Amino acid sequence: HIGAKDLNQISSLDASMLLQGKVSSVSVSNTALADPNNQGSIQIRGVSSRNAGLGPLIVVDGVPGGDMTNINPADIESIDVLKDGAASAIYGTRGSNGVILINLKKGTKDGQVHTTYSTSVTFNKAKKELDIMNAEEYRAYRTVSNPLSDMGADSDWFDAVTQLGVTHMHTLTFSGGNARTNYRVTADYRNARGIDLRSDRHEYGARANINHTTKDGLFTFSANITPRVIDRNKSANVYSNAIKNNPTMPIYDSESANGYYRFPSGTEGSNIVEQLNEEENGTEIKLLEWNATAAVNLLPLFNPKNPDMVLKSQVTISQYQVDKFNGWFTPSTYGSNVNDGVTGKASRDFDKSTTNNLEWVTNFSTRIKNHQIRAMVGYSYNYGVNSGMSAENWNFSSDGLTYNNLGSGLEAAKDGKTMMGSYKNDHKLISFFGRVNYDWKERYLFTFSLRHEGSSRFGENHKWGNFPAVSVGWRISDEKFMKGLSWIDDLKVRYDYGVTGNQEIGNYNSLATYRAFGWYQYNGNRFHVWGPSKNTNSELRWEKGHNQNVGLDFSLFSHKVTGSFNYFHRKQSDLLGDYSVPVPPNLFSTIYTNVGTLRN
Repeated sequence: HIGAKDLNQISSLDASMLLQGKVSSVSVSNTALADPNNQGSIQIRGVSSRNAGLGPLIVVDGVPGGDMTNINPADIESIDVLKDGAASAIYGTRGSNGVILINLKKGTKDGQVHTTYSTSVTFNKAKKELDIMNAEEYRAYRTVSNPLSDMGADSDWFDAVTQLGVTHMHTLTFSGGNARTNYRVTADYRNARGIDLRSDRHEYGARANINHTTKDGLFTFSANITPRVIDRNKSANVYSNAIKNNPTMPIYDSESANGYYRFPSGTEGSNIVEQLNEEENGTEIKLLEWNATAAVNLLPLFNPKNPDMVLKSQVTISQYQVDKFNGWFTPSTYGSNVNDGVTGKASRDFDKSTTNNLEWVTNFSTRIKNHQIRAMVGYSYNYGVNSGMSAENWNFSSDGLTYNNLGSGLEAAKDGKTMMGSYKNDHKLISFFGRVNYDWKERYLFTFSLRHEGSSRFGENHKWGNFPAVSVGWRISDEKFMKGLSWIDDLKVRYDYGVTGNQEIGNYNSLATYRAFGWYQYNGNRFHVWGPSKNTNSELRWEKGHNQNVGLDFSLFSHKVTGSFNYFHRKQSDLLGDYSVPVPPNLFSTIYTNVGTLRN
């Protein structure tokens, strides 16, 4: 468990980076941290798959499938990480790589309106640790055997593409309400400039939350909406080019059309400074996430006089939508275009992703003397649709409209060229699940859960899978023979076993799909040739992980020393991925299938 106090120790655009170094066996890395458009990668207890998804499931305020990109770090109340197979098995396939539970801040209940404003500024500076040859060293070692490689300049490509990165974030929050009705509204603005000349990111986001409980406590309603607009300029392959480029190669050329030196055709590397300044490569992103929950307290209807019993049922509906509109353009004066005899290149593509969720959960708990019993049953429905289109063209009469008038290019008008495309695919995930917890005086603990889940991504006879889990615990510190050890506050040993699944693969891998291969002439007309696009595998099935964990939790000396020891073992079977197959009898040299195991 990580509280807001610990999370706010660093300033980060990316909420996932708040976990870095906070939880054991949780690896958070960002290989391009100084690029504001690069997101962190989270892995819990190492690599768990060969080709299927490796990231954990994000659950925000009880709603699975959240995106940390759309979370303002200032809104986070706490984060919990579920690493054990038994704990994450209740989430079925989506919990195969662990689960991150994020609790967001809610409105205040003291009847007052509270307003807060927070801001932060962060600077990023490149630390040049690589010892790269300068022009003098290059001439001494490289041009001896090849004098023609000395182009006469003295260029520091690393410094030429590097700047001081600056990020500033602003958050304004309003919250208020009382015990029955409360609200919280947050608005934020973020502006980030990377350490290379082009990468930057501008964001506007908001979040509104409202909660209401009826006077008799019978019904509870809550709703959240989180929109965000992102405008970003994407970087190029900056530093690999800066390191490889010949330091005697000039950056600028006053006689060229755009003032940059044009690398001769066939020369290794490229004028990365020209690319960063002349090429346009941006994305407009719109995120919209909303959810609503209606809960009913059923106990007053059946047994209103039993204070030790709870019976609640709730329904949650949610939607997450992402729109990405990309634009790319290089002008007619761009070096590679001049070399190729092309008067400008441009493309646009649009991608839309929508995920709809419905979840129904009923919870029951009761206490009979020293026995505590809790049970939960539920149903989950998840449906996602991805669609998009793309178009490109070359040879424009003017550079003025960049990628905003693709139809004016001449290349796509050539006979037989389309230079456009579109796609649409969908997937479905349905689950039935339940869990039972029992404890006696919180000394002996037992939990069993089962999730029956079906995915449209697998073969006809393998769509459904069962994912059981069991855990037991013994609080040794409550035993009579431990009473004399006053310095031990809590001591518990536990064991759990759980089966998780992984279905984070592409859609339609188990189905026969077709695509266009080329053209042929018939009676003076041109027709597309269509045929199978891949080897079909109707036996594609779940990738499953068998997880075991033994742990010891302790708290000593009036809770001054706390900690835990864990030993875990995970065996991932039926690994999903592309594998080589002979041709013939297969049409293609690879097939997507289940092969192999992985242990860690």
